[in-house]
Order: sequence, then structure tokens, then C-alpha cells
Amino acid sequence: MRVLNEDGNGYNSDVVNGIIKATDLGADVINMSLGGVSNDFESAVNYARNLGVSVVASNGNAGEWGSPLSYLANAAGVIGVGAPKSDDTRASYSRN
Repeated sequence: MRVLNEDGNGYNSDVVNGIIKATDLGADVINMSLGGVSNDFESAVNYARNLGVSVVASNGNAGEWGSPLSYLANAAGVIGVGAPKSDDTRASYSRN
């Protein structure tokens, strides 16, 4: 389900509501290729995880700025993933 607009923008509340709605609709896995600096998502992630949903999120695309780990990947129990290049090495912009 889409939680951001066509430009990839939205509000943290949109993401939170999307996590809850996907969980309530029976999702087994929630995969989010998005991230930010706020952990407003923690209660929604905990809700999903407590109902057996696996939550996957982008580690972040700030490799050139010291690779800070972004939320949602920084939330407890979330599986964080980075971006590989075609030769299976880490993309320069991706968090390792």
C-alpha cells in the first residue's frame, strides 16, 4: 500500500497509519524503502511485530555523510537492508 505521495513525500503519521492498516489487513511482511531521523514509528512497528509481522526497512542512503542508521531500520526488531551494486558491493550512498 502506498503511504507517500507521487514525489515520495508524506507525513510520519501516514507511515504509522500504513503500518497499522497493513497489519490489520493481515500482512506477513511490511517492507518500507523509506527512512528518516524520527522514531515516531516505534509504537506502530511494535504493534506489527507483536502480531507476528516481519518489518523490513531501508538502512538509509547517507553513506557519504557517515552512514547514520535511519529509522525505521533503527527501530528494535526491524530488519535493515542496504543497497548493493551489480557487483554485490555496497553502493556508495548506502549504509553498510
